[in-house]
Amino acid sequence: MKKIIAACTLLLINVVAFTQATDPYLVFPIELKFFQASNTGQQNNLRWLAPCITDEATFEVQHSNDNKNFNILTTITANQARCSEPFDYTDAVRRSGNNYYRIRLITPANTSVHSFTVVVLNKASGFELNALLPSLVTTTATLSISSATKDRLAITVTDINGRQFLVQQQELLPGTNQVQLNLQGLPAGQYFIKAINSKEEQKQLRFIKQ
Repeated sequence: MKKIIAACTLLLINVVAFTQATDPYLVFPIELKFFQASNTGQQNNLRWLAPCITDEATFEVQHSNDNKNFNILTTITANQARCSEPFDYTDAVRRSGNNYYRIRLITPANTSVHSFTVVVLNKASGFELNALLPSLVTTTATLSISSATKDRLAITVTDINGRQFLVQQQELLPGTNQVQLNLQGLPAGQYFIKAINSKEEQKQLRFIKQ
């Protein structure tokens, strides 16, 4: 099997547990600044930063082979000072296929939310649209993309009627790609980001413009 380096980096999002109309990170006391997953051929490496305003925070790292059924890999509890620095975790189990990771963020009061899901793409080509940050857009936003290889992506933003508001070309590198989108001029409403790579593979993501 070819060794493909792939990483996914995200900040705050809504993919797993929340609708795009509700952003729990606006009030949740643990703020996920970024979350990365990368493959080095022998293992998958996770890295994240999540400052908290509580005395401590707990991070439950979860893995899935199908993006549906997740198993707990490890649980880490840290105080407020430690949460101001990045965390690293190595999944040393050799896994075939795509590997999906997420983190359950848990407060001392035992309230929790799940992060977005990041994917390690163990294949020769392809890409995934991971998230648009923030989930409720006001001006600019960051589109997080995972790519298996170096590629070129055509990105368009359309409304629900198919009208185009933005067309952008983007070079992709293997792993995490964070693309800045200027969405300030869009009227409030629902929109779609459509992306097509050089192999005509297409992905789509919905977002709300306030």
